[in-house]
Amino acid sequence: MSSELGLFLRGRRAALRPEQMNIPAYWRSRRVAGLRREEVAQLVGVSVDYYARLEQGRASSVSDTVLNSLSQVFGLDENEHAYLLAVARPNDVTTSRMPETIRPELQLLLDSLMQTPAAITGPHMEVLAWNRLYRAVFGLDGRDLNGWSVPKFIFLDETSRTFFPDWSAVALQCVAHLRSLKGRRPRDEKLANLVRFLIEESRDFSRMWGQYRVSACTHGSKMIRHELVGLLELAYESFPLPDAPDASLLVYTASKSSKAVDNMSTLDSLLHPDDADGVVPGLETRVHQGSWSKGTG
Repeated sequence: MSSELGLFLRGRRAALRPEQMNIPAYWRSRRVAGLRREEVAQLVGVSVDYYARLEQGRASSVSDTVLNSLSQVFGLDENEHAYLLAVARPNDVTTSRMPETIRPELQLLLDSLMQTPAAITGPHMEVLAWNRLYRAVFGLDGRDLNGWSVPKFIFLDETSRTFFPDWSAVALQCVAHLRSLKGRRPRDEKLANLVRFLIEESRDFSRMWGQYRVSACTHGSKMIRHELVGLLELAYESFPLPDAPDASLLVYTASKSSKAVDNMSTLDSLLHPDDADGVVPGLETRVHQGSWSKGTG
């Protein structure tokens, strides 16, 4: 039984308040911030001993009925329920193998997306390939994007707090996505080492990691403050690659009626003044040689 299950259950139990579950909260006799084990056990419909063994990682197996009941009691959404299943049954999780090299066709796909930033990210939220506009938006300061670790940038680089005006929301989203990845890849030592490193190096990450939020983050929006053109409000969509589901195609878009479209066009023109109309074929992109997992994530 995975210790991740116990940590997740304890975190969710601590986050619940008695009044949410119609349990009288007598502060004089209550020593825990959230619910007691026996209260959760009663709500789930299992014995206190069995629930204790779940939190201690000593239960040999967990039925669908119990997992569904836990999900209902803790108010888990679809992503959180999937994480619960993954950490409760780690032996059922399949480990996908990343290709050793990037297919040239994928780089051509990125290059063809000439009016929107696009990249391919790996299983540890590292950047593996990109197009010219992604480079313009995220790599203007000379940052080497080959294997660039997004979590390390967010939590260990002070410039991220200016780059993302709503830094706290972006940081929480990153942590929730990392926990989702960890549930899907329980035997990924590189991912586990990344989490341990961030816990040791960043108080903010450690605090947010302890909130046990889970989200696959397949779509959403981000506000970026670019030093040349100002604010860029972008939506993003993330698509797993058919032959490498642990890697994703990440595409940012801006509403045609928004200022972000003009700002990105201006940005590209500033960085590539020799192009008459801003973005043209023959983008200055790189086809990476070597391992997909070369990144620092």
